[in-house]
Amino acid sequence: MNEEQIRSTVELILSRPAHLTSYCARTGSVFLDHKRAAQDFFQRAAKSDISPVRFFDPGWFRTRYRVTGPNAFLSYLRDGRQRLAVPSAVFAPRWYARRYKLGATTPPLVDFLLAPGERDPHPLLDQSFLAGQSGSWSPGNIALEFLTDPERFSLKPHPLFDAPWYLDKNPDVVAAGMNPLEHYLRFGHAEGRAPNRLFSVKWYREGYLGRTRQHLDPLTSYVAEGFARGATPAPGLWTLAKPTIKLTEHGPAPYIESLRSNGSIYAALRHRPILDPGDLHVYMSGRVQDYNPSFPEHLVLLNKPRVALMYSPKCASARIVYWWLEQANLLDAALQFSSWSHSFENIYRMSRRYLEDALLFDPCRYQIYKFVRNPLLRAASNFTQVLRHPDRYGIPADKKRMSFLEFLEHVRSTAFFGNDFHLVPQLTKIEVEGKIRPRILKIEDGLARHFRFLERSHALPAATFENHPEIRQRMFEHTQYNRPTISVGPKVGIPFQAFPDYSALWTPDSLSKVYDLYRMDFEAYGYSADPPAR
Repeated sequence: MNEEQIRSTVELILSRPAHLTSYCARTGSVFLDHKRAAQDFFQRAAKSDISPVRFFDPGWFRTRYRVTGPNAFLSYLRDGRQRLAVPSAVFAPRWYARRYKLGATTPPLVDFLLAPGERDPHPLLDQSFLAGQSGSWSPGNIALEFLTDPERFSLKPHPLFDAPWYLDKNPDVVAAGMNPLEHYLRFGHAEGRAPNRLFSVKWYREGYLGRTRQHLDPLTSYVAEGFARGATPAPGLWTLAKPTIKLTEHGPAPYIESLRSNGSIYAALRHRPILDPGDLHVYMSGRVQDYNPSFPEHLVLLNKPRVALMYSPKCASARIVYWWLEQANLLDAALQFSSWSHSFENIYRMSRRYLEDALLFDPCRYQIYKFVRNPLLRAASNFTQVLRHPDRYGIPADKKRMSFLEFLEHVRSTAFFGNDFHLVPQLTKIEVEGKIRPRILKIEDGLARHFRFLERSHALPAATFENHPEIRQRMFEHTQYNRPTISVGPKVGIPFQAFPDYSALWTPDSLSKVYDLYRMDFEAYGYSADPPAR
């Protein structure tokens, strides 16, 4: 463009109310019409790198392209060779030119800024999809409002970019006040941050973008061309590439639906994921719950019959795991590693079998049982755990003893509760959200009784693990190790490596403090704050 055309173009752009309002807000100008705003821009541009529009980022542009003069936007307009240069993270010129069938000489950004109606600036910024989430948009201004209004940052600009999830997983983005999509496109994908819980940025980049395209955003590539060519967003989803899978303009329908419903795409596809050894690391380096939010921690499965068992540490979990191992025909294998059930459990949770079961788990297809324990007894058992292993819980090395009330205060002060799974409440987030509604089995009613009930209800053989010499000896040692030796009130310090008599710990004060800490467990599972029976 020559200088006269550039001035005319800037005036036309600023004649659009959305761009004029945005320019005035960013420069602190008031009561400018489009001609005076254009004049103001050219005066500023002579000395500074300012842009008249939100969709051109001078800093972004300068790091990628040659700029002549003090103003990158004017340099961009003057150089016809930069017609397809990327002006900002939120505008995709080549994609835009193909989508709207532009001529070979029309700069895509200029066309977008001057086009009537709503044209999408980027594959991940779908204004029709945004419009369906809120009815209060200004006509012709949806993309701009989404990028600039913090109250709209939690809306989804595309079915595959989960803005609320991204903000939840990246609190630094919230603290910075950045739009989540813009953050992802500018920084997030290069830092390995996922755009939704089912998309593996690293895996897609390595599998589909090759050496020369490593700098590209994987999700944009997937949306713009990848899924139509049979690319998949994560390992094990080969079924999405089948001709029988329904494709929408945004991606495979099962993928979109599983994100919308917050369910498991693997269960929806009804196939066992085909995972090669390299894929295992992709999943196990994160949490399975990111891929299947209906699969909680501390859950084990029997696939025939379809029975799921939930439990929490310090709730007779060792015996529960032994029972499950025997019913799953894994007990003999487990004993080759260790006679302690949790030792093999930790190994099993890194196995292909566990991962495939976790990805495929659908709570609607299983009968789910949860073993729970009186929160008062669990708190006392946790106190014993801390007395045994004070170094694991951040207790100073020079401290020699701790009272029960000190322990409860320590638990409260470590932000529920130092991320140690022994100390967290038994009630899980997915129970609160209603994704899982298990039948509750209270271990105070008799663990052996519950095992017999499960065996009768599901035609399972009677478990015999407690007759195994190694297991019987291990359980005996565990019981002896935890035998109470000191009977003092909750205010009295107990030396580390000694063990308390639980019944002596209960006073109105200690009962109240435990209730406050684990109120959700008391209310959800029907326990009272009365002293437990001996």
